[in-house]
Amino acid sequence: MRKGLFFVLLFLSLIRPGLSDSSTALKLNSFKENEVILNQNWKFHTGDNPSWANPDFDDSNWSPIDPTTDIHYLTDLRAAEMGWFRLHLNVDESLLNIPLALTIFQRGASEIYLNGKLIHTLGVVSQDPNKEVLFNPNFTPYSFQFQGQPNQVLAVRFSFTKRNPYMNFLGLWGGNPTLIIQLGQMDNAIQSMLQKRAIVTSRLVGKATFLLFLALLHLFFFLTYPTNKTNLYYSLFTSSLALGYFLEHVFRFMPREGDSYFVIGLISCLFFSTYIIWGIKAVYSFAREKLDGLFWFATVSALLFIPSWKWPYEAANYYWPFFLISGPTVAVLVSWRAVRKKIKGAWIVFLGWSGNFLFWSLFCLFFFNILPRIPYDIAITLDLAVFCAAISFSVLLAIEYAQTKRSLQTSLLDMEVKRLETEKMLELDKTKSDFFANISHEFRTPLTLIGGTLDQLEEKSKTHYLLREGHELIKKNADRLLQLVNQLLDLSKLEAGKLKLEKAPGEIVGFSKRLAGTFSSQFESKQITFVTHFPKGPIYLNFDQDKLEKVVANLLINAFKFTPTGGKVHFDLSRIAEMDSSVHLEFKITDNGIGISPERLPRIFDRFYQGEASATRAYEGTGIGLALVKELTELQGGSITVESSPNSGTTFTVALTLEHVGEEAMAELEKLESAFNPVLITQETNHTNNKSPKQVAISNGTLSAVLIVEDNQDLRHFIAQSLREQYQVLEAENGLEGFRLATEIMPDLIISDVMMPVMDGVSLSEQVKNDERTSHIPFVLLTARADLESKISGLETGADAYLTKPFDMKELKVRIHHLIEGRKRLRERFSRSLTLQPSEIAVTSTDEKFLKKALAILEENLTNTDFDVGIFSREIGMSRTNLHRKLKALTNCSATEFIRIVRLKRAMYLLEQKAGNVSEVAYAVGFNSVSYFDRCFKKHFGKTPSELISS
Repeated sequence: MRKGLFFVLLFLSLIRPGLSDSSTALKLNSFKENEVILNQNWKFHTGDNPSWANPDFDDSNWSPIDPTTDIHYLTDLRAAEMGWFRLHLNVDESLLNIPLALTIFQRGASEIYLNGKLIHTLGVVSQDPNKEVLFNPNFTPYSFQFQGQPNQVLAVRFSFTKRNPYMNFLGLWGGNPTLIIQLGQMDNAIQSMLQKRAIVTSRLVGKATFLLFLALLHLFFFLTYPTNKTNLYYSLFTSSLALGYFLEHVFRFMPREGDSYFVIGLISCLFFSTYIIWGIKAVYSFAREKLDGLFWFATVSALLFIPSWKWPYEAANYYWPFFLISGPTVAVLVSWRAVRKKIKGAWIVFLGWSGNFLFWSLFCLFFFNILPRIPYDIAITLDLAVFCAAISFSVLLAIEYAQTKRSLQTSLLDMEVKRLETEKMLELDKTKSDFFANISHEFRTPLTLIGGTLDQLEEKSKTHYLLREGHELIKKNADRLLQLVNQLLDLSKLEAGKLKLEKAPGEIVGFSKRLAGTFSSQFESKQITFVTHFPKGPIYLNFDQDKLEKVVANLLINAFKFTPTGGKVHFDLSRIAEMDSSVHLEFKITDNGIGISPERLPRIFDRFYQGEASATRAYEGTGIGLALVKELTELQGGSITVESSPNSGTTFTVALTLEHVGEEAMAELEKLESAFNPVLITQETNHTNNKSPKQVAISNGTLSAVLIVEDNQDLRHFIAQSLREQYQVLEAENGLEGFRLATEIMPDLIISDVMMPVMDGVSLSEQVKNDERTSHIPFVLLTARADLESKISGLETGADAYLTKPFDMKELKVRIHHLIEGRKRLRERFSRSLTLQPSEIAVTSTDEKFLKKALAILEENLTNTDFDVGIFSREIGMSRTNLHRKLKALTNCSATEFIRIVRLKRAMYLLEQKAGNVSEVAYAVGFNSVSYFDRCFKKHFGKTPSELISS
């Protein structure tokens, strides 16, 4: 530090000019209203000798010194750790024998001698670090008198050992002067001390109290709204700063002795470094930024401030400006990010920390004398730097708290409304659960009667295959309906908390084999390879067989449903771990089916959720199976996970921990198992001799062809069996395959479900009616959607009939008969009528356009004798086969007959109009042989052209 800096700051206007002369003694005149600092004409010598206190000792060879110099720069004293100061005074007689005040500030321990007499001891002076005791009275006045002659000698025995480090950071508060001694009148000294301490104390304690108030306020904000942690960090920021100010006051004005000299300073350093860290943390929290490299840079920079008193003096002296500015620099950068994010109130924080950075910079510029000094410059800039950040942040957080409080009140009101709504929803859910339970029980009775009656009928009617298949179909669907009813009942019990585990001793491996065996034939019917794997030997456990069976059965049903024909399903039971009292098992069902898309995977266990809700959903389901599986698994204390990807298959894993059975129960189970040997499942089941349900060719009989497009195999088979005696039946399992068969075979009628995979029934109807090859085919839609909007959308596509499920087979047969017969009557009318126009024949506009196009082509080529079916098919844009089928369906004529009939009808018109003789008309309509024209004309109209003219 600069020489004499400390007393310049604290005692402005206290130095009397002209106190020294050219002699070796300091001339001391009257004090009047002032005090004087003794900083001139001192001499110094290292070492220790009691005789150096003697006023007659010759100190002419001692070194001149200014004891108010920074102790760091007194290298001789620092090296020897002990020395003496001597000052010769020429005192004015008016100052003799009157009470005076001796005020001292020092960085060590001292003994003060006046004319060889010890007058004050400050600490314990010693070269032994263990005996030395530092003491600093901090300008406390001591009584003092000049007695006797004007010539006086003041000697100071001084020590400062390296064990007692001085705080480099005290440079912040005016340097590290070795020894300051000032003289004055006692009353003035006491008054001055009290006045200065009152001013500085009020400033320091006032700042600390205000900051502590802010800390407590925002701690309260945090406790009432813990989500906003910015309030917590800001509270720690201001409380650390407040405690630092309190300790600064102690350090500057309370007498310190011994280790308190640096212990208090060290604690003060801790608070001043942590306040920077908490302030930056608060800014990061407000800006919603993750802690990055800038934060850790500022944190390390702040923490280095604590051990800086151990550093070389120059390093520490030039470090603390970096310490003051690095933290605010980071805070400014982060708060600017908050401004760019458009966070509300970010400008207040940014401006506050910008002011903090600006005033700290001015503080350093004033302190190092880079800028011209002004009164109270350091104090003003220091206070402004601290309060810019603190107050701006406090204002912002107070505003946020007020807004948060208002929003919380609104939220509480909303929560109360939601609570009431939740209570009503719970009441509604309970009513719904009761309804499900009641209706499930109501369903079970008629289903039981249906199943029982069917069993009796099957015993008596085993001869006719239609009766046998019908019974099997009814039985299968009754069982399916019973399963759905049971699932609804289980869900209602789960919601009501009435579904409880009913554990019983059992052998889990045999149980799993028997359960898998019930599905082997089902997988075989779909040509799916069913592979199983079980642990060797029995495992006896306590478990709820009914609930475990429902879990595994549902997963196997799903695997069957979503695995295509020829696919593969694995069912594995694994013993993962075995403890003394329990076994950890995994049931794993894996298929190579269609898989589940990533966006649908998280929701598959939601109640009533279905992967597809559109008309083209590929698979039936209610959306309660997997929800029930998950809840039943969790009821047993287990967990279920799923792994899947589209077109790669799905794996469900059920993990359960089941208890071992007791020894007695195990013995009973072993007896039962030996009496019942479960049938093992074939490891590879893959039969390929099942007959495909699709019929892709029409026999050459006279029966009309009906195409059934339905994804439900049982319903498709049921309709086909019902129509097979009256019609030739084709089958397709989705709309795309149905359209392909319709264009290839051209059936007489199409029956289609609405909801199907790949292409739904409405889209199929639209394509059939808009395609020239198939637009004439009558179309019947079947659907479970009975609402008017669905019916209108189906009929708008051109569908001829719309039946809702469940439908009456008699009604369907009547609709089919009338539509096919009506089409036949239209064909007969065209073939008989001479003047019939295309619009009278077509049912749809597409058919009308087709016939108009065909007639227009024939009109253009009427005189062309080479015009035949090949040219006709090219001109109209169809193959010969499709052209033949289309014309046959519309007119009951082949393509050749259609060309001939149109020519003959034009010939009759020309003959009636007397447009020429028979030969001219025959050539005009494309006949190149008059005799052939005569034969054809008579065959079609019953008379020759000549007879027509004569009549």
